[in-house]
Amino acid sequence: MMNIFFSRVGNCFFSGVRVGVVFVVTAFVSVLVMAGVVFAEKAGDGYGPDGSITVVAVGDIFLGERAVSFLDKKGAAYPYSMMGGVLTDADLAIGNLESPLTESDEPFMEKKYILKAPPSAVASLKASGIDIFSLANNHMVDYGASALLETIELLDKEGLGYAGAGADLAAARRPAIFVKEVGSDTVKIAVLSYSKTFPVEFYATKDRAGTAPGYKKFLVKDIKAARASADIVIVAFHWGAERMRLPKDYQRELAHLAIDSGAQVIIGHHPHVIQPVEVYKSGVIFYSLGNFVFGFYSPKEVGGMYANIVFTRQGTGHDAGYGIASARVVPLEVDNRIVQFAPRPLEGLLAMQAYGRIADDSAGLGTMVEIGGEFDGTIVFDQEARKCIIDAARVR
Repeated sequence: MMNIFFSRVGNCFFSGVRVGVVFVVTAFVSVLVMAGVVFAEKAGDGYGPDGSITVVAVGDIFLGERAVSFLDKKGAAYPYSMMGGVLTDADLAIGNLESPLTESDEPFMEKKYILKAPPSAVASLKASGIDIFSLANNHMVDYGASALLETIELLDKEGLGYAGAGADLAAARRPAIFVKEVGSDTVKIAVLSYSKTFPVEFYATKDRAGTAPGYKKFLVKDIKAARASADIVIVAFHWGAERMRLPKDYQRELAHLAIDSGAQVIIGHHPHVIQPVEVYKSGVIFYSLGNFVFGFYSPKEVGGMYANIVFTRQGTGHDAGYGIASARVVPLEVDNRIVQFAPRPLEGLLAMQAYGRIADDSAGLGTMVEIGGEFDGTIVFDQEARKCIIDAARVR
C-alpha cells in the first residue's frame, strides 16, 4: 500500500465566507429536495474510525458491449464481486458512468466511439454499492438528449444519485447531496461533476439537456454555493487526454481553482490510465482513477485505482468542521483479458510496480508517496498541513 504525506503548499487561502449555517442549510436543502437529488446515508456503517466518514471513488464504468453477456450469465453484482466490499462498506461511494442506458439506435452525432449500455444495466449499478454517479463526460449524450433523460429516469427509479447532467444547464450544474449522521452532527456532502472533453455539443444550455461544462466561472460559483451549506465538497472532472500518464497544465489549474473555491477532494477520469496524486493546501487531487468496469477487451494500455478518503471533525469549538483525516489509493487490475469485467486490487510485484509509478509521478507534483512500511496506507500530516485543513474546515 502507500502513504501520501501532506505538506503545505503556499498559504492557506480560502475564498469561502462564514454564513448563518442553519439558515443557509435549510434553504439550500429545500431546493435540492424538490429537485430530487438529496440522498440519505446508506445502511452500511463505513469502515473508518468512529466519528468518521469514509468516501471511496472509482473511475470509468461502461456496462455495454462485451460486459453485457457477463451480466446476463453471472448476475448484476458480478462486476464488483472481487472488490471485497470496498464500495458497499464505504459511507459514500462515487463512480463515473461513462454511457447512457438506452436501447436507442440513433446516435446524436458521428464520432469515433459511440457507447451505450442496455437499460437493464441499471440493476448492476444498483448492486455496485455506488451511491452517486458523475455523468459529465464525452459519452453521456452519444444517443442524444432523450437517451440522457432516459438514463436519469432509470437512476431516479433506483434511488441512485447523480451529478453533472440534466434537462438543462441549471440541472446539470446542480450538486448531488449525501447526508450522514455522525454522532450529534448531520454531515452533508455535495458532489459536483463537470466535463472538459469534446464534443462541446454535449454541453447543456439553458434550454437544452446535456452535461455540465467545466468553465471556470461555473466552477467558482457552484463550489462556493455548495460549500456555503455543505460540510464537504467533492468535484469530479472528466478531463485530460486518453492514455496520458501525467495531467495537463489546465487540469492542475482547474483542480487548484476548485480547492481555492472550497472543494476538499478532486476526482478525475477519462484517460483510462492512472495519473498521479497531488496534495494542494487542504485538499487532495486524484488526477485520473482510470478504468473500473469498462466493457471492452482493450489491447492498449489500461489502468485503474480506487481512492479512499476519510473525513473527521477538525478543530474544536462551535466553528469546527469536517476535513480530510487520511487518504490512500489502491491500484486495480482492470485488464478484462485477465479479470473478465470483475476488477480486483493488484497484488505482489504488479501492485508494487503500480505504487512505484504513482509515487514517482506524484513526487513530480510535490507530493510524497511512501510504499509499504509500518505506515502502510496511512497519511502523515505535518503541523502546517493540519492547520491548513482545520482552517479550511471552519470556512463556510
